Amino acid sequence: MSKKNRLGNDHFVTEFHIKHLEPTGKTIRDDSGLPLEDWAVGGGMEQMVTYNGYTSRLDGKWRLHLQWVDLNNEGHRVVLPDGVVKAIFRSQDTILKASKSEGARKAHLTRLDKGTVPDQFLSR
Repeated sequence: MSKKNRLGNDHFVTEFHIKHLEPTGKTIRDDSGLPLEDWAVGGGMEQMVTYNGYTSRLDGKWRLHLQWVDLNNEGHRVVLPDGVVKAIFRSQDTILKASKSEGARKAHLTRLDKGTVPDQFLSR
């Protein structure tokens, strides 16, 4: 789930909370030593880690703040600066462009196999 906020003319923030199931064989126990089944989603084989964060842009500069508590109950906080966030965006765009191109190529080959390509698009 994400929340969008506008804090000024060129200051924008979007907040997110992502729940991710981590595979694990670890059984969580309470202080008495009894297993806590409701904490161990899927009978103790998976546990949930929630990633909280927000992305902001201020005066054209991006920043990504991310925090989570891992399965060993250790907290993590990461702040990525403008250059890193832009590199992540560029890499996503590059991958999407390549996958669209490959999908279009496969669709064209499928149309060729089925004989549904108009003559004007066939190579001579």
